[in-house]
Amino acid sequence: MNKIPVSKISRISEEFLAGTLKTAKLAAELHITRRTVARRVAKLKRLAAAFPDKLQDLSFNPPRQPREKTQLYRDLIGILPVLVDRAATPCLYAESLWAEYRKIYPQGYGKFWFEHHYRAWRASNQVCRFYNQRVRVISPEDDAILQKWRSAGSREQWKKATVILGSFAGRTLAELMGQVEKTRPTLLEWIENYKNGGLRKLDLQPYTTCPALLEGVRLKQENLTRLLHQAPKLHGFNRTSWRVEDLVTAYQAVYNLPISRSCVLENLHKMGLGYYKSRELLTSPDPDFREKLGHIKHILRNLGEHERFFSVDEYGPFAIKLKTGRSFTRERQTVPQVQKSKGCVVLIAALELSRNQVSHFYSYKKNTDQMIRLLDLLLEEYRDTEKLYLSWDCASFHAAKKLYARRDEINSEAYRLQHRTPLVEFAPLPVSAQFLNVIESVFSGLARAVIHNSNYGSAEECRAAIDRHFMERNRHFREHPRRAGNKIWGQELVAPEFHEGRHTKSLSAMRGAR
Repeated sequence: MNKIPVSKISRISEEFLAGTLKTAKLAAELHITRRTVARRVAKLKRLAAAFPDKLQDLSFNPPRQPREKTQLYRDLIGILPVLVDRAATPCLYAESLWAEYRKIYPQGYGKFWFEHHYRAWRASNQVCRFYNQRVRVISPEDDAILQKWRSAGSREQWKKATVILGSFAGRTLAELMGQVEKTRPTLLEWIENYKNGGLRKLDLQPYTTCPALLEGVRLKQENLTRLLHQAPKLHGFNRTSWRVEDLVTAYQAVYNLPISRSCVLENLHKMGLGYYKSRELLTSPDPDFREKLGHIKHILRNLGEHERFFSVDEYGPFAIKLKTGRSFTRERQTVPQVQKSKGCVVLIAALELSRNQVSHFYSYKKNTDQMIRLLDLLLEEYRDTEKLYLSWDCASFHAAKKLYARRDEINSEAYRLQHRTPLVEFAPLPVSAQFLNVIESVFSGLARAVIHNSNYGSAEECRAAIDRHFMERNRHFREHPRRAGNKIWGQELVAPEFHEGRHTKSLSAMRGAR
């Protein structure tokens, strides 16, 4: 029935209370049907009989009286426990229970209403679908043991005791699963084992592998090891390394025993074997490696307050163009393979290890003249020190006679008195040991910070970015003094410290800069 306005309901109530209500006349005035007026009057009469004090409250609705359950429903609720106990299926299926119900009450509920009432009954009584598989009997002796398991046994015994006692108490499988953190099949298996064999079958011993089976696995692994120790060519395979398919074929041919590809893979995995790509080891062929390394370590250990040790190297040349690199993007970025260069940059720098400061300049080539230029730059910048140590790799222009002649000139007494400069000593790294050059780590951080993902418009723009990078880096370590070797800048591959067992050069970073 559509609702009518409150004003019209109020008018009907006033006429009813005043005793002057005439249904036809009032319906015509209010423009509603006589049937609507009659229904409202009937409701007012019921209120007058049951709640006379609520007649003036237009928003009051009397509580509904619960419907009286029919005999058909009472018969169903009475027979459901019997049907559940007599169910022959492993799970309580509504369809099979309804079939049994109709045998007893041929004129009873249809399938739809039976399932509706059955689900409501199960929910109100907390009856699990596997209710008929519950533990129905526990002897006093078993109950004492299960109580002991639940309070003082192992965790596995506690789980089994909780499940058995909970099933006997009528708890649902879902509730027990959440408590013991086991799957439904496992709980049903424990309950079935206890019902069939008691605690003896429930408390099974741990699984042990058959000794004959273990011996077969050991023999199979020994045979595979013998094959791996032989070259594939000895078995007719024109390969330098084994494949799994070749191992299967050779095993069957040599030992005349069947074996599958998955079996070979599983046994190789158990033996700790796998496919690994070989890698080149960074080593130095220098026969004086230990002596040169020991000399550098001695300098660093005894570095005085007015002495400075520099790690020197060159970065580049690299072309100014769109560079690849990692970045946060919605999709993978692409870089043309062939690009027109906007210029070229060669960076020459020196890292002072005790103060973690970088001195640098730019050039168009790498030669002895640029090393002399760097030497003069460091002499001017560190004029107030007593001695400078320069360490670099064994590039040809690092060992030029012209460079050593310049060093001897600077160290001469006449030159030092005239220019007031510190002594200079070279501490070259061993041959092919550029991986020990500490500044390589700083170059890796530079590449990741300002070279990767770059697209500078000119060489000048790139140089400005590099200058800013080193300016901010130097300021950071002036404000937070720290020797090179501790946590640094956040972008270097490793901490830039001198360490013979560490590789400071990031091959991927340097490759991306070219």
